[in-house]
Amino acid sequence: MRQALSLCGLLLFGLSAAAADTTQATYDLYYQGTRTGTVTVTLTRETAHTYYKAIAKSNWLARLFGQGTIIERGTMSSEDLQPQEYFYHDSGRERHYRYVYDWSHGQVLITTHENESVEPLGDTTLDPAAMAVRLLRDLPSPSPNYSVLSKGQLKVYRFETPVLEPLEVLGQERLVWKVVRIRGSAEDSRIITWHDPKRGQWMVRTVRMEDGDEKIRLELASLDQSDTSDLHSVD
Repeated sequence: MRQALSLCGLLLFGLSAAAADTTQATYDLYYQGTRTGTVTVTLTRETAHTYYKAIAKSNWLARLFGQGTIIERGTMSSEDLQPQEYFYHDSGRERHYRYVYDWSHGQVLITTHENESVEPLGDTTLDPAAMAVRLLRDLPSPSPNYSVLSKGQLKVYRFETPVLEPLEVLGQERLVWKVVRIRGSAEDSRIITWHDPKRGQWMVRTVRMEDGDEKIRLELASLDQSDTSDLHSVD
């Protein structure tokens, strides 16, 4: 079940240049079609920094590992979304990752459940939290490739060109962006997310495919945005 949860990989949410001060969303979490828990995401944008936090609580994880909570946090600069600090903790698997960035020296301190190291930084390196926000800021024309520090390793996230398609969101049909990330070299292993331009590009649904089959799905259950007047939108 190792494929189950990297929250930011699943939760690709959006923030425009003049985004809501605080947004909180709750998602129903499904594993192989069965509802197993919830994921709550809070995003707060201040003048200097943007803060992300996600908490997943899953009965399925609790049954497997005795504990079913995953916490993921990210801090980035609000102006250019350059990551400053990132933290991930899986209580069930007893795994954690923390990145502390030193951009003046071009390096990052990586602390995990296994070891600690200092690694060089590329100018465009992101972490999963900064990647999620950056992707939605770049919509509708994101880069096909992003360099992302994930689970202590530098990876390339590859995206197909987003397309608009209809989708029912909280009981209403919306025209939303469909974004596909291809994982590894397998064309049938991918994460597909849908984002509502009228709701500040927030992710309203996601499906994680493995070997052509749905493994994980998130469905938006509620969304509270303090201000959406300046968010990206399409008619």
